[in-house]
Amino acid sequence: SKLSQLHKTNVFNATFHIWHNGHFGTINNFRLGRLPNVPVEWSEINMAWGQTVLLLHSLAEKMEMTFLRYRLVPFGNHSYLMCLEDPTRELPLYFAGGFKFLWDTKFDHAMVAFLDCLQQFKEQVSKMDSNFCLPYRIDKGKIEDSN
Repeated sequence: SKLSQLHKTNVFNATFHIWHNGHFGTINNFRLGRLPNVPVEWSEINMAWGQTVLLLHSLAEKMEMTFLRYRLVPFGNHSYLMCLEDPTRELPLYFAGGFKFLWDTKFDHAMVAFLDCLQQFKEQVSKMDSNFCLPYRIDKGKIEDSN
């Protein structure tokens, strides 16, 4: 029956389609990144970050997990992280585009903070399932590709 089928549906798989488009990871068909020879609009990247933040936030809530150091704030294409040590400090996971000053590193810090939260999530899940692993290793805010 339809109710039985609905019970078997994984809401995360139904809501968040994670895939790739060439060199880009995608979430719900929004590309997460850009290359010098493949310009991607910042509005699309910002939407991808918003979906990514919503997914990690939702998974953490499902596990009743609280992150150390940061709080994820899903807010569509203007999602951000709040520093727990200084709640007035917000790290935006969005960028308006245009010229970026060298000293304006909030977006970079936000990506590192997000990876910190993702690593915490991975460690929490690994406690329950020792076979769980992410496709890439995260180390101090960097993703390591074994290739």
